[in-house]
Amino acid sequence: MHKGDEPNIVAAAYINSHGRPEKTAIYNIDATIGGLIQQTKPNDGTLTVLGKLGGEGMPATYAFDMQTTADGENTTWLVADGALHTVDLESGKATKTADITGADGDIRDIAVLPAM
Repeated sequence: MHKGDEPNIVAAAYINSHGRPEKTAIYNIDATIGGLIQQTKPNDGTLTVLGKLGGEGMPATYAFDMQTTADGENTTWLVADGALHTVDLESGKATKTADITGADGDIRDIAVLPAM
């Protein structure tokens, strides 16, 4: 899927970021293919394409974060094309959950906070 293309990693987030997990993993958004990528060896920069996000065209910007609950459940959040999406970590497919209104410009970063 990515053969011959130069990667263009524009966002990254970790799963299992709560407490003291046994294992974490880093995932990226690649703007060249509009896909979800996993860094299989983060220190070496080895990338594995998991799948395309889907949708029409290529967004100008992406914002990406992951939420890990105290019981270890991970939810992946993506902002693209003026909407909030969840992303399946196995297929890379993004599913729109809500439109974002009231933002004057592109959203380039998000942070998911735990419930208070």
